[in-house]
Amino acid sequence: MSLKHTVEEIKLSNGTQGIVVNIPGVHTVYMTFSFRAGAQYVTQDLCQVPHLIEHLAFTNPGALEGQEAFSREFTKNSASEDASTDEVHITYEAICSLSEYERIVGLMGDVIARPTFTEKSFSVEKSTILEELNSRLNNDNRIYWQMANRMSGGSGYTDQEKIDSLDTTTVADVREFYATSHVSDNLRFVIAGDIDARTVSTQLKTWPLARGERPSIRQDTFRTLPNPVVLQRPEYGSLDFSLSLLTPGLLDHEEDVAWAFVHHLLFQTYHSRIFGKLRSKGVCYDIGSSYMNIMNNYRELEVYGSASSENIEETMAVVVQEFRKLATGSISLEDIEDVRAYIAGFQERRFEAPGDVAAYYENQYLLSGSYVKDQVILDIIKTISAETIVRYVRKWLADSAMRFGVTGNVDEAQAKKLQVIANQLKDEV
Repeated sequence: MSLKHTVEEIKLSNGTQGIVVNIPGVHTVYMTFSFRAGAQYVTQDLCQVPHLIEHLAFTNPGALEGQEAFSREFTKNSASEDASTDEVHITYEAICSLSEYERIVGLMGDVIARPTFTEKSFSVEKSTILEELNSRLNNDNRIYWQMANRMSGGSGYTDQEKIDSLDTTTVADVREFYATSHVSDNLRFVIAGDIDARTVSTQLKTWPLARGERPSIRQDTFRTLPNPVVLQRPEYGSLDFSLSLLTPGLLDHEEDVAWAFVHHLLFQTYHSRIFGKLRSKGVCYDIGSSYMNIMNNYRELEVYGSASSENIEETMAVVVQEFRKLATGSISLEDIEDVRAYIAGFQERRFEAPGDVAAYYENQYLLSGSYVKDQVILDIIKTISAETIVRYVRKWLADSAMRFGVTGNVDEAQAKKLQVIANQLKDEV
């Protein structure tokens, strides 16, 4: 049973907006503060400036001298902090006990509104980021995704481009971008715990952020690739594959639930139509699917997995066959009710910890600036029909751009055969 909670949206006079999720009786507070200040808002030669801001924020904020002093003060009663950067956001997070809440919000205010970008800290964090990025050059999944994304029309910078940009980035660049991006009108937050909205408003009003503008989000669009994306890795013993459907706009709630039904029906169990079938034949060990609402205003529905060169063509044929069967209406009332029982049960037990409740609202509000209560999703799960699910599957296959790719020791002839199989997914149903 979900934890009981209420949600209240706050709009401060300085342009800051957020939601407070009140969960009575819990002793932990979760807080997330986010700015549209990611890499899409800077040029390629400055693309690591947001990443540098994220790292530098915790080095010596406010009156604290140095990262060690800040760390000692922040964590002394078990509070923890974190930060991240992506194409759209710089996000700052903290978790603390209820008794520590006001002190920790004050320290997060120092991190966000009173950073000190010194030359010494800049030099250290620049070197740290270089180490981080160099380590990612060994991540083939990441290399493949960046390459495939660029080839199919997506934006974003490769890790090598990020590394190259560090050579000419200065601390003055960091200070300048911080001043224009970390403004009160661009701040969005989610705070969850046994706290009230009035206390939150009072505290956040004291943060000395200047006024400014909240930028819009870039709209990425994609094209279907006629040829496979191939990342040659001769040392691989199997082939890693990816088949993606890419569509502008974010999944709405009903579409989100429809995808959950499709994911479960095709991949989630040993009796599922794709994973279960392939495992029962010993053809493929690892196959699954996911969807991502990506902040550049598009969503990616992906089937991914690994198979030997001997079995990958059969694996891909089953994937295409089962998606197309579903698009033609091959789904029974029994199928729907079996999946519904599983997903409804999962949804009902999803929010038994305060962190789960906080994450649910963060994923919605920071993505789109709106939210719905968990009961709304549960109601959709309980009422969605087979016809609705089939309609969405047909829509995904008809309206999405598609790309297929493979990583491993694959020759050109086999890559072309696999692309032909993948292309059948887009044939008119």
